[in-house]
Amino acid sequence: MSTLHWISEPDYFRERDLPLYREELESFVPDRVLDCHAHIYLTAHQSRTPTEAEIRASFGSHERDFSVDHLFEALGALMPATRHEALVFGMPSKYMDIDAGNAYVADQLSDPRVHGLALLDPRADEGSLNRLLEEGGFLGFKPYHALVDRPTEEVSIVDMVPRAARRVAGFRRAIIMLHVPRAGRIADPRNIDEVCELCVECPNVSVILAHIGRSYGPWFIEQAIDRLRQFPNLYYDVAALDDAETIEVVLNAVPSERLLFGTDLPITAHRGKHLCVNRQCIFLTRERHPWSISSETGGALQLTFFVYETLRALKRASGKCALTRGQVEGIFYGNARALIERAMAAVS
Repeated sequence: MSTLHWISEPDYFRERDLPLYREELESFVPDRVLDCHAHIYLTAHQSRTPTEAEIRASFGSHERDFSVDHLFEALGALMPATRHEALVFGMPSKYMDIDAGNAYVADQLSDPRVHGLALLDPRADEGSLNRLLEEGGFLGFKPYHALVDRPTEEVSIVDMVPRAARRVAGFRRAIIMLHVPRAGRIADPRNIDEVCELCVECPNVSVILAHIGRSYGPWFIEQAIDRLRQFPNLYYDVAALDDAETIEVVLNAVPSERLLFGTDLPITAHRGKHLCVNRQCIFLTRERHPWSISSETGGALQLTFFVYETLRALKRASGKCALTRGQVEGIFYGNARALIERAMAAVS
């Protein structure tokens, strides 16, 4: 199986991407990395053919598998000379079979490098959710707006994480990986209210705000951080986030122990960068895609992987905030490991 399964242009990878990593990032990345935000799935889990809109939103994930083997091969290729673990979950799309995706993740949990969250079906009752954690070996839930049977623009966090899931997660001291809905991202007043309510209602739950609340520019988290900073059970992952100033906002407001490294692989194996213009979040990519902007011919822009841009931003923010080496190592490994061990203790 090729280590370049999701990495295009192998010559460019060897001649441009890897030299960049070795020059800029290798000395910054610790020798142990726990990717707290990665998807693994098989296209065989698709329950129907995705629509054109779903294809545009899939970032290419509908076309090919990204198995657990592909994940660790990608991590090893992108960050060589490091030891890797991962907190993984399936691909939360309407055209994917939730049960099949969860079963696939559960089958990987005998590998000590792999820790799992279950895709959360908001229709599930307490009994089935309890069984999912107890028998499946999952450490918590991955809710997502696309799994709610409502128009996307109407979905709320309460819809995504209903009361049954909150009760089960609270009892089991579980992890909830929260991708906030709505166009306003974490700056949306309703989202801010509902994140606060979730943290208050579930004090034993470790809530991870994925992508720092989808704050691909600092303005979004700046609108929320004064209210969010009070909750010791709220954590922030930097998956697919490549804005150093956004990360600085978090580091200046909460202890570094609440910041977590994640990749959002396989999506971030694309080469590109987020642009935030007038509160619009845009993907700039080397290759042409229906979900991004690029050069007219494609391949003309000298870009590197989204995940390398995350590492660049994290390095810059860590330097600006004068983090110690121990704090950086915590962000890459120890902080997420502590959440996992806490959830594992509750399950056992």
